[in-house]
Amino acid sequence: MGMSAAQAQQSIEHLNGTVLNRDQLEAIQHAVLLSPSACAHLEKLRNWTTNILETQRGTNAIVTIQKHVRGWLLRRRLRKYDRDVLSRQLVRNAIYRTLKQLEQEYISDLRTFIDGFLLRIRHTKVKGVEVSDIAALFSNIESVLSMHEQEVITQLHALKRDPKWPFINVGRVFVRLLPTLLPVYENYIENYKMALYTYHFLQENARFNTFEEEAKAAANTGRSIKLFLMLPLDHMTNYEANLKAQLDNSQPGDPSYEELKQAYTILHQASAIMKSKLERSSTMAQMLSIERRLHWEKPLNLVTAGRRFV
Repeated sequence: MGMSAAQAQQSIEHLNGTVLNRDQLEAIQHAVLLSPSACAHLEKLRNWTTNILETQRGTNAIVTIQKHVRGWLLRRRLRKYDRDVLSRQLVRNAIYRTLKQLEQEYISDLRTFIDGFLLRIRHTKVKGVEVSDIAALFSNIESVLSMHEQEVITQLHALKRDPKWPFINVGRVFVRLLPTLLPVYENYIENYKMALYTYHFLQENARFNTFEEEAKAAANTGRSIKLFLMLPLDHMTNYEANLKAQLDNSQPGDPSYEELKQAYTILHQASAIMKSKLERSSTMAQMLSIERRLHWEKPLNLVTAGRRFV
């Protein structure tokens, strides 16, 4: 049984450009009738080609579905990762703003302390208050303020050059500042207990108490000299807590993570050393306090290195 031209044309559509070459296609297209044997072979060929195409379409569909599923899973993971990263960055930004605000308030408080109390007592002679008392009471507080006004706040303000994520280089700033900043604070802490004992000693002087109350009123502050003296210690504690919070909201690979970790480690170790120095300075301050209260024919020196008391 032969195949009509229409049937042949239908078969050709399955074979065109895939199985037969151009000459073979032209021979089939110009033939009106084909022999039964040729029709059988052509039919088998058509069925075989159709099966292949159907299989290919099914395979392509599966591959396409798998591609979209993989893409969806990847985008889902990335979105979760992006949300986590963004959340940490927002928290670190807030911590940075707190750090900068505390720094500005600290500088303002130190300026009040120096202008309202230190400079005032230097220019106001208070009977019973010696120059050595003033030096012991205020220690190196002017150096502390100078360090923060000229270095620390300037470096923190410079971070705003990256307006979106200014927190990124906080660790780098502290790694750079701490070698200069810590010696200033070590000096202050070594003299802190002596400053407190001097303050308590001067409080026995009514004129000094009057001076302090007048200075508080003029500076419009309710903070006593004793509370002002505690500010540098509290500020170092704030630094350590702030860097710890930054580190807790960071992960390895985050911007400036290693520098932040290094800065926190340095500050944490320095805090332990300063605490030890503070305890040792307490004993020396007690000896100096006793020494200045004793009246003796010859000058006393109770804090000579290596001296033992029994």
